[in-house]
Amino acid sequence: MLHLFGLPDLDPCCGFGLGFDRVLLALEAQAGQKVGAEVVPGEISDKPLLAVIPFNIDVQAVLPIVGELRRSGITLSLS
Repeated sequence: MLHLFGLPDLDPCCGFGLGFDRVLLALEAQAGQKVGAEVVPGEISDKPLLAVIPFNIDVQAVLPIVGELRRSGITLSLS
């Protein structure tokens, strides 16, 4: 299959795949075993949760905005 990407075939080869749906089911089952456990961070909290993912811009440009949002009490993840 490597030849499809312009790479030399290797023999023997092995691969690995993991379906996101299976991971989510496992996390939900694990959370069900604990009282108040969260599958997604912040899902039980009443506070807003925001993810900032800057595309095609310098991360330094969004840091002042991220800081202001965090100071206002918003839980924020910067990726």
